Amino acid sequence: MNKWAKLLTRMRTHIRTKIKFTAAIFTATLLTGLLAGSGAANAQQSNGYRPPEETIVPASNMRIRALPNEVLITIGYSGSTIHFYGVAPQGSDVIIKVSSSPEQAKLSKKGKMLGAFWMTVEQANVNNLPSFYAVLSSRDVARLLPEAKQVELGVDPGFKSFLSVATVQDAGGAAKQLTPDDAQEYILGLENVKEKEDLFQIRNGAVTVDGPDYLASLDLDAIIPLGDYEVTAYAVKNSQVIAQSSTSFTVKPVGATHWLASMAVDKPVIYGIMSVAVALAAGLGVGAVFKGGGGSH
Repeated sequence: MNKWAKLLTRMRTHIRTKIKFTAAIFTATLLTGLLAGSGAANAQQSNGYRPPEETIVPASNMRIRALPNEVLITIGYSGSTIHFYGVAPQGSDVIIKVSSSPEQAKLSKKGKMLGAFWMTVEQANVNNLPSFYAVLSSRDVARLLPEAKQVELGVDPGFKSFLSVATVQDAGGAAKQLTPDDAQEYILGLENVKEKEDLFQIRNGAVTVDGPDYLASLDLDAIIPLGDYEVTAYAVKNSQVIAQSSTSFTVKPVGATHWLASMAVDKPVIYGIMSVAVALAAGLGVGAVFKGGGGSH
């Protein structure tokens, strides 16, 4: 009996030791986890931790999106509409500026030769002007911003900002230096051409503002230039720009249009021959139709 009693006592002692050890391990692990969590929280607070950005809407928040962000030009393309939407600080007006990449345009000046014949007397290249430019606003831009600020942002109704960025070179070579007045005449002439083709636009009242949300639409004609377009939205309040945001969209050819556009750039001689051939074929076709029609009467 004594032998079994001693064995039972040893077993009880061993079990109690195991229980105490396991409890100690569990307690230590729990305390370590709590202390680590507390330390991490303190570290986050000391490092300026804040919730995800999406949950924070500061007073100067401004966003803009373009829909669609790609305009695909096909053979049958006849125009499309692109929409701009976003949010702006409450109580502000919105101005949206749309600009394509800069281009070089060649212009000619006509004049009388020998006092009787109108001919090209001068040619010049105008550089650094966009091929497309539009300003959309919730109200008259002239009432929203001072003129100097309009010119600085490039949203002035008279496109005066172009006079400071555009450059003009004589197309006949560097031998002739254009005067500032002649250069300005070419720039203003190109602006006039672009406005007539609806490629330079100022549209007051084209942006609808409803609380923090705003929406605008821009019609793109069939002759819309290819390339990348930069879009900038300005929030205006008390004659000052208080926030701005940018996005972009692309106008690109696809299918046969892409093939023709690539050929015009990479193989202009072949493209020119094809264009002449198509024009001649079209002319012959029209002649045959009229000739056939005339013979039937």
